[in-house]
Amino acid sequence: ASRVAVAGGATITGEQEFPTPRTRMMRLVLLASAFTGSAAAGCGRTQAQNFLLGPSGLTDNSLCAFPPVYYCNDPLATNYQSGPSEPNVDFIARAWVCTYGLVACKDPTADNYYALADVNDPAKCMYGGCTNPDASNYNPSANYHDGTCVYDKVGCTDPTAANYHSAFTISCQAVAPPPAIPSPNPPPPPPPPPVPSPPPQPPSTPPSLPPPSPPPPSPPPSPPPPYSPPPPQPPPFRPPSPLSPPPPSPPPPRPATRPPPALLPPPPFPIPAGG
Repeated sequence: ASRVAVAGGATITGEQEFPTPRTRMMRLVLLASAFTGSAAAGCGRTQAQNFLLGPSGLTDNSLCAFPPVYYCNDPLATNYQSGPSEPNVDFIARAWVCTYGLVACKDPTADNYYALADVNDPAKCMYGGCTNPDASNYNPSANYHDGTCVYDKVGCTDPTAANYHSAFTISCQAVAPPPAIPSPNPPPPPPPPPVPSPPPQPPSTPPSLPPPSPPPPSPPPSPPPPYSPPPPQPPPFRPPSPLSPPPPSPPPPRPATRPPPALLPPPPFPIPAGG
């Protein structure tokens, strides 16, 4: 199974290991020395990934390559490490190693108190109360209004008075009366009448001119000339066409016909026989 070494010597199983460049280089050196048959020294520490004794049993622990150590470099995490360094250890920053705590309000007097929080943040605490300074139960420590404001009622608190009521909390005698309504300013006086100016003088008329002389009488109109009919004009001359036939002669006059005799109407009375 694969494993991951973390700071402190613990291991996490389930994640695949990747050899570091130093480990790959050491493996290549050992493989090259094995093929060449040289008497090169090997890593004698069993915890190293490249543990291998040399052909002559020579060891050189400076050649050892250890498993990489993953650490968290996020300052907001609970397991933050600024950058550890140890001899013969390869430290590699990985975000999936970081763990974060629950930040919440851990004040028992707050409305959103959470006892299982890992980190206390006072800015997240909420305190309910009346946030209206005019209320009788105003709470300056409240940071949100929860609808519990109570206001004083002004009235008669004397039990012997006819208008007494137990709901009144402040006597009306202890409250200063409202300021009187100021009287409206009087209207400004009307402006003085304008000073009468002297009547305008009629313009001076120039001397009258003599009336113009009447025009001379026009002569009477002359009578119109007597009417004379225009002379008859001859009909326009039309030469006969050589191709047109002569006009037809008029039909002979019809003999006059005599109308039939009119029938007399019957007499209004019967005519006696033989008479």
